[in-house]
Amino acid sequence: MVAGSNPARGVQFITQLTARDFNRGLFFYLISLTCDKIDSIGKVSQKDLEKMNHSVFFNELIEKFNISNDHPVVKYLYKKTLAVDRQSKARRSLGNLYALQVLAEDYVNGISDGSQFSTLLTRMRQKPFGAKLQNHPLDNRLNDEFKRQIKLDGDLLPVQEGLSYNLKTRLISKKLLSFDSSDPLEIASFIVNVVDAFSREIISGENIFLEKIKFLNSKEEILKFLEEIFQVNSDARLFEICSFCILKYYYQNQFIEWKQNEGETIKSYLNLYKTGRTNANDGGIDFVLKPLGRFFQVTENLDFKKFFLDFEKVNRVPITFVIKSEEESIDLIKKIKKDACKEFDEELVNIYMNLFEQVFTNLDLRQISNSLLGSHLIRENFLKDLEKYFKVEYGHFD
Repeated sequence: MVAGSNPARGVQFITQLTARDFNRGLFFYLISLTCDKIDSIGKVSQKDLEKMNHSVFFNELIEKFNISNDHPVVKYLYKKTLAVDRQSKARRSLGNLYALQVLAEDYVNGISDGSQFSTLLTRMRQKPFGAKLQNHPLDNRLNDEFKRQIKLDGDLLPVQEGLSYNLKTRLISKKLLSFDSSDPLEIASFIVNVVDAFSREIISGENIFLEKIKFLNSKEEILKFLEEIFQVNSDARLFEICSFCILKYYYQNQFIEWKQNEGETIKSYLNLYKTGRTNANDGGIDFVLKPLGRFFQVTENLDFKKFFLDFEKVNRVPITFVIKSEEESIDLIKKIKKDACKEFDEELVNIYMNLFEQVFTNLDLRQISNSLLGSHLIRENFLKDLEKYFKVEYGHFD
């Protein structure tokens, strides 16, 4: 375990390669990422750069349609659109929103029998950032979320089964739209407008982020920008993207030397790869370090059970964690172990604790950034990567 090491003063030349590293390295040797050419974006006005407040965003739409705050649809959409607040930690979650919207669109357009599943899914995927949406929202995820959050069931759930010309369809619950004697057409129109407005705000927020990057130049400007990302209430995905870019350039000049079958010594430089998007079903592996094959995971959750479960997901392969915290890595490790020992035998706890290959925190990332960003070339490439991986994460190339 290398939890307490200071990465900014770390060894720059690695001369030993363990059997475990070599085996994992072979498996992940071909992992790579490719991204399309970065498109340019338009200028964002100063007015657009002002912080969007969720209450203002949502209340304006409620007033426009003159509907009650107590309607289940209003309560649901209020929670689901919190991400318009630029200081909110809420993730944008478009799958269930788009499922609800396409059902509401059918009602507004007088399609009383609903539409076939494939038609609805196609329409969802045609919406902004919807290209990779799966079928789960229309199957059960939207209804399950209504059950959990709004405490509704049965024919008040939004997705209902229908029949049109002997073909199975999905349609929105008219009982839900008419809840408490509401005008169903007005509620359906409200759904369509809220989701449209939400997606526009998301696009605006993302353009603002990209525009900020374009104006960064000096080391001091980039470090100030990173401080915003290190804040507790910043978006988890932005933290993951920035931490990846920092560590990518931290490792790029480090190398290993190894021999194969007693042959000549081979020199391999280390390369860090981002393996997927934040919400991807990837077993919690965010980065992989080639050719060592080291797993990296980014988190801000300090629950020891979360870490132990992550180890089990990868069959107890050691993991390097990047933790959004202002504490020293060694202190976090001590805290995690202390909490775990309250519930588990120390012998079992030690097995898991030895799987923490290394831990980076904000303190480490800050020190690495300060060291690296003095180079004009690194700053230039760092900003290009920041833009590229942001666009990948948020679906700009879909």
